[in-house]
Amino acid sequence: MIKNSMKRIGQFVFVALSLLALTSFISNKSQQEDGLIVGTWIPEGSPNHRMVFSKSGVLTEYNENNVVYSSSNFKISTTSPQCGFEVEVGPLFSYLILENENEIICYEILTLNAEYLALRTFGHGGQNRYYRQN
Repeated sequence: MIKNSMKRIGQFVFVALSLLALTSFISNKSQQEDGLIVGTWIPEGSPNHRMVFSKSGVLTEYNENNVVYSSSNFKISTTSPQCGFEVEVGPLFSYLILENENEIICYEILTLNAEYLALRTFGHGGQNRYYRQN
């Protein structure tokens, strides 16, 4: 009887530690992506436009004349729901949320690394691709 109780306690501790590790990994992924997205990104096919993500959580978009045409607060999230949609959660899924006084737009982050950003707008197919400006 004591042996079975010890086995159950061991199983419980293993499950609890596994969940804690997964939660920590997801939280770290979001923090890493927050740092990775900061910088200037050029849309594929539109070399004269640019998006600038700041450390303070503001996205500023510039047109070909270097004039600001959009400014939004941004955050990266790994939770569900997003923009009214139930979304996948887990270590492989993260979402970019843009919010300004007029609207909230959500994107699934398909790829984010030091060189490349790929986003898919919720409710739409395809992807938007960006390259980091050096």
